[in-house]
Amino acid sequence: MQIELIQEVLTEIHNHTIDILSRRGFRFSWPEAVEIFKKHGFRTSDDIVYFTGDQVEEALASVPSEVTILARDPQHSLKLDLDTVAFGLGRGAIYMLDIYGGHRQSTMADLIQASKLAQQLPEVQHWQPLVFPNDIPNEHVLMALTRTMLTETTGDVLNPALSRAGQLAAVYAVLFAVGLAV
Repeated sequence: MQIELIQEVLTEIHNHTIDILSRRGFRFSWPEAVEIFKKHGFRTSDDIVYFTGDQVEEALASVPSEVTILARDPQHSLKLDLDTVAFGLGRGAIYMLDIYGGHRQSTMADLIQASKLAQQLPEVQHWQPLVFPNDIPNEHVLMALTRTMLTETTGDVLNPALSRAGQLAAVYAVLFAVGLAV
């Protein structure tokens, strides 16, 4: 009974999502992404891509039933499927709380310390930068986040970059962390 109810609710959510994606669309901040969708037959308008139910169903049918996010240390690789529950850190805290109830801006030292702590907790199966260091220039933050995750943890590292410049900074951080850039 309860499983049928859950499936009914999920179906309703899915149907409403399709309705929203087909009528309102989804805004992409990268013009290149919109062009890719356009080349594949999706209706677009400026920075909005509209999805039909058939397009969404085709995409869902192509998704594998299981994905493994590989870590540098295989014991920390994370298998994702419908039967897996994984625990990870929140991310991007800009403040740190002290034991007296006060707070301050988080720093690079806090990021390193939090990453080392996460590395020691077997319950944490997925790492993301827990804190956002406020003591380094914004243009270097993504590189610092990626470098810290690479040098202080052995788990999977997902790049939080949302821009081409951020992705290039992350690539540079990877090269730096493995000794290929100075």
